Amino acid sequence: MKKITFATLISLFLFSCIGSSKLSQSGSKEKDIVKNLIDLMILGDETQMNEQYRPLISPKYIKENDINIDDYKINYYSPKSYTIESYDAKTGKIEAKIWGNNKTWAHLLEFKIVKENNKLYLYPEKHTNSKYVYPWYKVTTNVE
Repeated sequence: MKKITFATLISLFLFSCIGSSKLSQSGSKEKDIVKNLIDLMILGDETQMNEQYRPLISPKYIKENDINIDDYKINYYSPKSYTIESYDAKTGKIEAKIWGNNKTWAHLLEFKIVKENNKLYLYPEKHTNSKYVYPWYKVTTNVE
């Protein structure tokens, strides 16, 4: 009986670990992270962006790159509007198209959402020596 209980506990633990790293199929929470970030870009609220999004940078990224995220600002564009183009639950990638006044420019930002310790984070493209972290994973400029 103890072997069955032990095996059951191991199975439950493994399934919970595997399940905890998965993103949602609908992507509603994942997309909300991106939407809220772009809304702050539109407002030009750098202070709020830094306060709200520094804690959402992947701890794995921070550790791998040996940075103190509190020393960095969140890099951003100044769009007038945007659309969420796609979400992929397998990769955590969300594409958002942003554009300026009269759509004189448009960029496609690809964000990567990761789940670490059962919380959602942004996995950035890079950080710079001038202390900026790019919250998107990839950017394609001038798509229109």
